[in-house]
Amino acid sequence: RKKLDFIYKDRKRLLFAFLTLFVFAAPFIYLTFSGQGVLGRASDLWLGRQRQGILPILELWSLQYLNYFDYSLWFAKVLNLTPPGYFDVGMMYYADLFLVFPGIYFLLLSKNNLLKSLSLFWFLAGPIPGSLTTGGISAGRTLIWLPFFGMVIATAFEKINKKLLLLYIPFLLWSIGYFINMYTVNFPKYYADLWHYGYKEVSQY
Repeated sequence: RKKLDFIYKDRKRLLFAFLTLFVFAAPFIYLTFSGQGVLGRASDLWLGRQRQGILPILELWSLQYLNYFDYSLWFAKVLNLTPPGYFDVGMMYYADLFLVFPGIYFLLLSKNNLLKSLSLFWFLAGPIPGSLTTGGISAGRTLIWLPFFGMVIATAFEKINKKLLLLYIPFLLWSIGYFINMYTVNFPKYYADLWHYGYKEVSQY
């Protein structure tokens, strides 16, 4: 909190920062609440279209919300580069297994209450937007949740012995190679229709 004091000391800079943010954000806010295409898309994806009544909607929402806390989603099955039952790629690399759980441990022991509160809020609130939509879990709907895992991994990097992190590097390189193999070899094999989607239009253009 002390490191952020420079923001509050100069009120003019703070006001200028908010005004700049508002200028750039205003068009997106306007389109979000006025664009017929955006509103139509939101209406199509709204979870309530599948169920009638408050209790059925809450039941379906709670099931979808809890699905986001599946470990396989985090590390093994969210990009859907392969059919069900095959190995896939998750929100994070397999190498991050070495950092996520130690990071959570160190975060719980941290004396930084602001960081702990922010992390807890993001952990619980991150899946809410995606869980309110139809069509199940997709990679794009988990992007808003990634800052929580970023804070956890950053905490692990800060607390873990730097020599142990040397073991992380080869696993990270393997994980990157694994993703490249999945995307360039397995994905075109199992989903050729999606891999070639748009190629005709690009060539004609």
